[in-house]
Amino acid sequence: GIREGDELMEINGKRLDGVASEAAAQKLRGHVGTTVTVKVHTVDDFRSSYIREVNIPREVIKLSPISSAIIPHKLPDGHLSKTGCVKLATFSQTAALEMENTVHEVESQGVQSYILDLRNNPVSLFYVDLLDLFNEVEFQTASGQMIDLIITIEGEKDLSKYSLPLHRRIVQYKTAYYSFYLPVGCMRIAHGW
Repeated sequence: GIREGDELMEINGKRLDGVASEAAAQKLRGHVGTTVTVKVHTVDDFRSSYIREVNIPREVIKLSPISSAIIPHKLPDGHLSKTGCVKLATFSQTAALEMENTVHEVESQGVQSYILDLRNNPVSLFYVDLLDLFNEVEFQTASGQMIDLIITIEGEKDLSKYSLPLHRRIVQYKTAYYSFYLPVGCMRIAHGW
């Protein structure tokens, strides 16, 4: 196949001298299942230079509008924390579902905070709504965490402070917001609901 660094010379027997990159890309496109023949100039690991002919089957290429990374960092108290960086390159039909899946994936890896990167997004009109959603979820989750911590003072385990209404508040404010409300909220905003 084609390797990194190969220079495209011909597409289906037609040289590309002076052809713009978008025009060349158009020549590569075609019906799924058909084949395009290209000639590429290759320089291998031994610095040998040669022309190769490669047959490439045309297929549907799915590109995800979302990418993510986890950034580990130390807090002032010395504890390790993880921040999830989620980049939404463009809104699309699948962006809401992919955002939901990415948030679940990042959550499962122990992320405590997020960076939502919408830079260079042509439809960043949702930015403020998404930012409000993440801030709301952060506040509600922190409230639930505080309720949880209040009843479990370090070194003491007093189950008399624990009750079913307290349990419900912890589940509502701590767990439900980041595991259910956040992904659904992202989907609603992306779809304009």
